[in-house]
Amino acid sequence: MTWTYTSTSTSFTNLNAVRFMTGDTDTTDQQFTDEEGQYAIDDEGAARPAAARICEILAAKYSRKADKAEGQLQISLSQKFDHYMLLAKRLRSAIAVLATPHAGGISITDMEAAETDTDRVVPSFTIGMQDNPPLTTSSSC
Repeated sequence: MTWTYTSTSTSFTNLNAVRFMTGDTDTTDQQFTDEEGQYAIDDEGAARPAAARICEILAAKYSRKADKAEGQLQISLSQKFDHYMLLAKRLRSAIAVLATPHAGGISITDMEAAETDTDRVVPSFTIGMQDNPPLTTSSSC
């Protein structure tokens, strides 16, 4: 299992972005392997949702460990659980903000552009499709 991180702009890959967003940039305190990070990227399709997934996985990891106290020494792993859950929530919220709804058919320019687009799928329903043709009268009765 490998662990790599480079913060230079020329080598800022999706994996480096996931490490940056999750805070896993310290070589002496590695939280997840390159393979685990790449799996999350492949499964989620982008760095930000992969970082949220990694945070959820790390939270699950730390939820299994108990807080410990021995005299003056205290190890509080529940704080790591809380930290990663909050970070995952923030990352997921940022993803939701990036998605902006679009209502089509409001702008005349947008509608005209869509009608002239030759690559557009022809709509199944159109205005006037149920109109009946005018009746013709025969003069030879």
